[in-house]
Amino acid sequence: MHDGDQQQQQQQQLHLQRQAKQQQQRSEQQQHQQLQHQHPPQQQQQQQPQQQQQQQQQQQQQQQQRHGCVSLQLSSVSYRQQEEWMQQDWLQPQQQRQQHELQHQQQQHQHQQHQQQQHQQQQQQQHELQQHQGTDAAAGGPSLKARLPWPAANTRGWEAIEAHRDGGR
Repeated sequence: MHDGDQQQQQQQQLHLQRQAKQQQQRSEQQQHQQLQHQHPPQQQQQQQPQQQQQQQQQQQQQQQQRHGCVSLQLSSVSYRQQEEWMQQDWLQPQQQRQQHELQHQQQQHQHQQHQQQQHQQQQQQQHELQQHQGTDAAAGGPSLKARLPWPAANTRGWEAIEAHRDGGR
């Protein structure tokens, strides 16, 4: 008996849900029609381009601000530190590429802890690299080296160091 009662209740609930959905759809259609009557199509077309222009302007401003921040951070890194990065890139290119991002964020304000942190990071990253390369090769994807972009600080750093050395002679 109980099973039968439960089935009946479930059917009733489903029926109620369907009715509610139909009512929602009807009311949405009515609202849509009312909106069309209130706003002639010409007005709607005029409003849309203005909104789009405003959004585009906001996006451009945000992008400009971001570019400004990035270039300021890069220029505040000292020559000596950039030179350190260059030497390390020759010695350990795989590990260093991952570390560049971390160095930009952390080591600008922490010159003293620079070497200690590097040593720890290198150990961790050697382990990570071995794991990544294993899984990537197994999955048939590109190796970790192929996926990592060459850091922007690298190319800029070389130019800055060369100019600095020539000027010092």
